[in-house]
Amino acid sequence: MKNRIKQIRKEFPEYGKTQESFAKFLGIPKQNLSSYEIGRRNPSDAVVQLICEKCNIRKEWLINGTGKMYIPENPDDRYAVNIGKLQRTDNETIMRWVNTIAETSPETLEKIEEFMKKLIGIE
Repeated sequence: MKNRIKQIRKEFPEYGKTQESFAKFLGIPKQNLSSYEIGRRNPSDAVVQLICEKCNIRKEWLINGTGKMYIPENPDDRYAVNIGKLQRTDNETIMRWVNTIAETSPETLEKIEEFMKKLIGIE
């Protein structure tokens, strides 16, 4: 399990690439995370559940490496999942963008959307 916990941390920078930031994201002490990653201790069932819920990881994969890593996302849940990710960020730029978008008029948002589509080549 130690390698799978480390894999989650390293593959998903939005959860925190360092042990310190990943532990903060999970709400557990850094020392505990370090102990899990080097195999000195196994996480409790509560910590396993926490990692699975916060990172959208299948419990069977985390515990014993079987099956797929991710819980398949329902396309209808995309908005809620992304809002959850945004709520967990401590990135000041993202927080400013979200606040600006939320406080912008619908007409201006349509113009911004048109501009962004042209910028990235979506028609």
